[in-house]
Amino acid sequence: MVIRKILTTLFLLVFVFSGFAQLSKIHYIPPLTSGPSNADPLDQWFYISTPINGDVSFKIKPVGGTADQEISYIVNNLNPKKIEIASEGYSQLFQDPATTSSVTNNKGYIIESQDVIYVSIRMNAGGNAQAGALVSKGENALGKLFRIGTYDNKGNPGNNYMNFFSVMATEDQTTVNLTSNNITGLVIQNYSGQFPIENIILNKGESYTVALKVPDSNGNRDGLIGALVSSDKPVVVNSGSANGSFGNGGARDYGIDQIVGLDKVGKEYIFVKGEGNDSYENVLIVAHYDNTNIKINEESTEATINKGDYYIIEGDKFTDGNMYVSTSEDVFAYQGIGGASEANQGMFFVPPLSCESRGDVNNIAFIDEIGDNTLTGGITIVTKAIATVLINNIDIGSQPAGITVQGPSTVTGKNEYVTYKVTGLSENVTVSSSDELYSAYYNQNGAATSGSFYAGFPSNPNVSLNLVASALGSCISAEGASNVTFEVSNSGSYDTLQWVKKNPGTNTYTDIDGETNITYKPTEIGTYAVRGTITCTGATYKSSDIPISICPTDFDDDGIVDNLDLDNDNDGILNSIESLGTGIINISDPNSPTFTLTNGKENTVTLSGDLTKESTVDPVTNTFSATATGTFKSDVSAAESGTNTYTISSTSKAVQGQDELLFFHATKDPNVVHDRIDGENFIWRVLPENKNITVWDPDDRLLIDTNYDGAYETGVTSFTGSEIHFKTNPNPTGETPYEFFASECKSIIFIHRNINKDAASSYSGFIETINYNLNTDNDSNFLYDFLDLDSDDDSCNDLTEAGFEDKDPDGDGIMGTGPATFDNGKIDIRGKYKDHTYPDPLKDIAGEKYLFQKAGTPISITNQPSTTEECESSNASFEVIPGSPEPAESIITYQWQIYDSQNLVWNNIIDDGTYSGSTTKKLDISSITLSMSGNKFRVNVSTNEFLCGIDSDEVSLNVIATPSKPIIDPIQIYCFDESNQPKVSQLTINDADTSLSVEWYETENGGNAIDPSTILIHEKKYYAQVTNSNGCVSTSRTETKAFISNPVITSTNQEVCLNESTTISVTGVPQTAQDFIKDHPELNLFLTFGGSNYFLKEEAMPWESAYDLIQSYGSGASMYQINSKEEEDAVYDKLAELGFANAGTSPNNHFWMGLKQYNTEELNPDNEVDQGWYWLDG
Repeated sequence: MVIRKILTTLFLLVFVFSGFAQLSKIHYIPPLTSGPSNADPLDQWFYISTPINGDVSFKIKPVGGTADQEISYIVNNLNPKKIEIASEGYSQLFQDPATTSSVTNNKGYIIESQDVIYVSIRMNAGGNAQAGALVSKGENALGKLFRIGTYDNKGNPGNNYMNFFSVMATEDQTTVNLTSNNITGLVIQNYSGQFPIENIILNKGESYTVALKVPDSNGNRDGLIGALVSSDKPVVVNSGSANGSFGNGGARDYGIDQIVGLDKVGKEYIFVKGEGNDSYENVLIVAHYDNTNIKINEESTEATINKGDYYIIEGDKFTDGNMYVSTSEDVFAYQGIGGASEANQGMFFVPPLSCESRGDVNNIAFIDEIGDNTLTGGITIVTKAIATVLINNIDIGSQPAGITVQGPSTVTGKNEYVTYKVTGLSENVTVSSSDELYSAYYNQNGAATSGSFYAGFPSNPNVSLNLVASALGSCISAEGASNVTFEVSNSGSYDTLQWVKKNPGTNTYTDIDGETNITYKPTEIGTYAVRGTITCTGATYKSSDIPISICPTDFDDDGIVDNLDLDNDNDGILNSIESLGTGIINISDPNSPTFTLTNGKENTVTLSGDLTKESTVDPVTNTFSATATGTFKSDVSAAESGTNTYTISSTSKAVQGQDELLFFHATKDPNVVHDRIDGENFIWRVLPENKNITVWDPDDRLLIDTNYDGAYETGVTSFTGSEIHFKTNPNPTGETPYEFFASECKSIIFIHRNINKDAASSYSGFIETINYNLNTDNDSNFLYDFLDLDSDDDSCNDLTEAGFEDKDPDGDGIMGTGPATFDNGKIDIRGKYKDHTYPDPLKDIAGEKYLFQKAGTPISITNQPSTTEECESSNASFEVIPGSPEPAESIITYQWQIYDSQNLVWNNIIDDGTYSGSTTKKLDISSITLSMSGNKFRVNVSTNEFLCGIDSDEVSLNVIATPSKPIIDPIQIYCFDESNQPKVSQLTINDADTSLSVEWYETENGGNAIDPSTILIHEKKYYAQVTNSNGCVSTSRTETKAFISNPVITSTNQEVCLNESTTISVTGVPQTAQDFIKDHPELNLFLTFGGSNYFLKEEAMPWESAYDLIQSYGSGASMYQINSKEEEDAVYDKLAELGFANAGTSPNNHFWMGLKQYNTEELNPDNEVDQGWYWLDG
């Protein structure tokens, strides 16, 4: 343990700075108040601008408001923001004077921004007859000693005259005292006493307002001028009158501004006269020291005043529109400025002359506006006579039409300076000077004036971070590429700049050779700053330190850094499963911490601890206590500066001989409620320098200093750097614990600081390790399992062995198909794949080990499946015979697959009407088609101990086309010959293909082929089937009928006499078409085609009647059957020609076409008239 007392003098030397500026990242706006009636506030507005070209985020936080009342906005140089505060009356900005003279915790604002911004408050009042404005002085409005200025109201004050000042604390437990030379005769609103008002205790954001209604007492006219505001911690002060006047009449206007402390005022001032009368174009000088001499235009002493007194310089002292005032001591200077009448006034707080007052104004937002009211916009400028001045980037002497420039006007008594007054300006205005610059804006109409200074005060260099990849923080990649560029946003304030790098472990800095420009892009990790020098005084100012760390790693490139990623390789298995889990750090002896795993597994970790205490009082009073379970309590006693620093380091080597790197996880002690005090802050830091730490704070319970400038921001839910600077947020949005994550680090350091000399700070935390390193395999690629897609090196991806193969269509071992990232919506904010529930991975048969961490053996295949060749419409099958699995009790699984040649992938087959047995050793395929020919198949054979298995050989299915059914004449006629009767072999088919063999059957389906020598039977039906050389039979059989012509002649009379008659008939011969027409005149012969005659009966009838009718016609007549496309076309075209092929338009015209009924046991077992129907060819 190291105990070190800090010398206060050294502390001050390191941190001393001077100057202030309107540009800032934080702005405090104490409340305002006003008189009644004609002074009542109307619409109230923020006008916010920035010199930064890129977007700057800022948040407006109403004091005392809830988190949901804090609103964030975006501003950039080209797009200032105009934001309404209230439409009228008392508001978050304006406090009812009846409630003043008490601690107020619900008025005013604090504005925090990502980068520097200007903040102006503007308002209309009194029926738009009044107006007011102030410009926030930012961080440098903070001070401890202030002298108040208001109108002196020596004329004829009205009932609505009100003088006031308001004080806002920037730290908790701030003591404020208010004193004045006026200790009698005042009537203070809501307060029964007089000055002094002492020991006002304010916490950060709380305010105290003092208001005097001028008509209440003659002493109230100027009773606040010169009042002293003193505090033990920095406060911000607004001061002025609403309403009031420097004039002698009864007219009035607002005169308010935000002022600065004694440390930032001076002895020399130049004032530029407005457009008003001498009686109210006045200068107010307030002394802080006795015997303060005042000179005007470097003439003899005009007056001598003592501390708390004031002196009014009338407007007749201006020469050529300006006035130079010098004093023997530092004074507070206010200026009344106006328009054509006394009712048109304003009051500014004026900056002193300083050769350090450099810089541009970029920009004044909407200079001619207050809300919806348009006024005349103007600016005043004080600068060196040799300076080049630009307005809106145009030389001041060459302004466009409509803009009037008065000047340059030499300053009497200070002739190296000149002044300008520019009117007719509108919209956004920029002002720049090549030398000193003091510039105020004002706007006015016939009854109101407002304005304030935008430039005139020096400040420390302000460094902006321009990030290329802000999600990673400001960092250097492992390849040395920087994602950040530093830029000095107020570079014009300095003659020279020098970028420096902090020497590790010290408070010293080394100049970076050649880096003297306003921008600098670091290429190495480390801590950087910039020094700005002003030649005229030799004064040097240094920016805040900005640590630049190594960019956080994102192993799986999903957009979530490894520190936060719960699945670092996107394999669907949590890091906590792919590791040895959580490690407990026993820090009951902080100097000798020890390490154990919660699962009891062995580890190789050796730790060391180091505790250092520092204090400007007594470091021994700082304490640090801890437990065996990782909780600790750090107490830093009250002091101007006190620090506890505790370091835990791994000093061991891993089994593979590498440094033992740990994944640290820290948070607050969940059993302790943090007691927040002002002046405390905390840091978590990691080593080595090429590592980083990430804070995760979804409910905004912390304030984070993301750019290390001392300003702690809200709304930072995640941030990564080599160190995290934080405070607790008094207004979180929820109760979700904040956490810190740092992977693969050797050391983690906790730093607890307290600069509150009145109160001790206590912090209770908790630290452990998570995802302790596990490397299952011993391959050459040293990767812990949570980074290894094949942890056991058995050539089977972890994702598959976990049982998640269905989530990996492309088989690359990563969830999904194609890149999975946060940006494309596949990954959540903690790195988990969204379309996955992260169930527990599969384990081995014994239930002891995860399969992905147990090397398995693929099963072998004894007999591979073979390519098969089958006929169209038949069935096919493939079969595989596997070897014996290991272990023997393993269950073998099969998955048949078919190759998608278009997408070049194998797809799993599922059982359906075509496939069966897709998950068995034999795959059956039913009713194969020609389109299946050439399809490739394989089977993946695996076991429940090795899920990847192996793929069989690829096999093909070759499908042979089936011959078409034969075309046959419906009737085949033979002559009867007793000695040589016709046989089956004599039946013929039309257009016979010699490559086909023909067989005849007695049935339409099934049965055995008839012996060709079988004698034909008269009027018996025969069915032809053809077979090709591959054994494929025709799709169906074709019917024909044998007609054996055996003529028998008969007569009605065997014998006849002369003149007698007899009828001779012949039977046993085929009937001709003419015979059929003669016998059936009701039928219409409409077509002869292909040797057949086609008849039509023009009568609507049901099918049953049509069938019976056909049978009655005897041999040779049949229902129309389509045998070829040509036949179908010929029949249909003829029917259409005759007007009968129109069943769709005339329901009475029906004809049977292209159908045939099969009266078979299989197709029509009940011989029903409405069953067994099939479309024939065509």
